Amino acid sequence: IKNSETPPKKTIIFAAFNGEEAGLSGSLHYADNPIYPLDKAVMINMDMIGCSADIPISIATSKPIANKLQDDLMGYAEALNIEYKPSIIARSDHDSFSQKGVESVCLINEDWLNGYHSPYDTLEDVDFKKMEQIVLLVLHYIDN
Repeated sequence: IKNSETPPKKTIIFAAFNGEEAGLSGSLHYADNPIYPLDKAVMINMDMIGCSADIPISIATSKPIANKLQDDLMGYAEALNIEYKPSIIARSDHDSFSQKGVESVCLINEDWLNGYHSPYDTLEDVDFKKMEQIVLLVLHYIDN
């Protein structure tokens, strides 16, 4: 992003929230106390991206309502030939922002069977080419 010839149209914040499993406490705190106003914000949450299982990336919202951000990312995924599926997931950090009216999505490989939150959930299960595709999708969104 820093080396791009065209600077982003919006401020970009990279955040690593703590306390997701304890009730989304980190993202809830930020959504209640943002550094920048949330009225023009979008939130792209990357959670469990790049698993080695043969499953597409889910582009998930936390509510079953139209979401321009989700639509844009699905269109970009198609343009980039990235396999995806729309989904609804309300138990990840994007939901803290969605509850504040911020267009939010969670990009996630929904691999619940391969060691999810256990000692078997290891780095060896990460497919770095898949992860790269997802990062490319986000960068394509930022550029456009």
